[in-house]
Amino acid sequence: PVDSSRGAPQAPAGTTKARSAMRKLAPMVTRHKLIILASLAWSIGALFLQVELPQVLGANVIDHALLPALRSNGADRSLAEHRLLASVGALVALGVAASVMTALSRRTMAEAAYRVEGELRKAVFEAFHQLPARFFDQVQVGQLASRADSDLQAIQQFLLLGPQIVVRCLVALV
Repeated sequence: PVDSSRGAPQAPAGTTKARSAMRKLAPMVTRHKLIILASLAWSIGALFLQVELPQVLGANVIDHALLPALRSNGADRSLAEHRLLASVGALVALGVAASVMTALSRRTMAEAAYRVEGELRKAVFEAFHQLPARFFDQVQVGQLASRADSDLQAIQQFLLLGPQIVVRCLVALV
């Protein structure tokens, strides 16, 4: 659409609302940027370890431990079995480390999402208190509260899952 008074194209209404919402949400998110960045770092670390697991399995366990153990006998077999045990230990350690990092990532991102949601709830509550009393005569308060609650939960879920999905997608592209 074109604004006839200025001749400049206008953004679609949905785009303008989304930008406005992001501008309002951005200060709340940036207040918690350290915890969000920590969560993303944990997520990247966990994904790195998950990518390394097949490499360790292929190179160390199969090529350097399992195949030599099957082909050898006597003293060589004992060395190969020792390598196999060490490689399996490395796999378990990487798996545990990846699980711990994933848990830390989710925990820290949940903490940030809940903090932002709390700030949003407070802002909505304050906005409701600034409305004139006649507004509440015209609007059903239950529906207004229900809509605000569902919108805040949607934002909280986006903040909880969105950054981790982006990290996973970026790692998949690389």
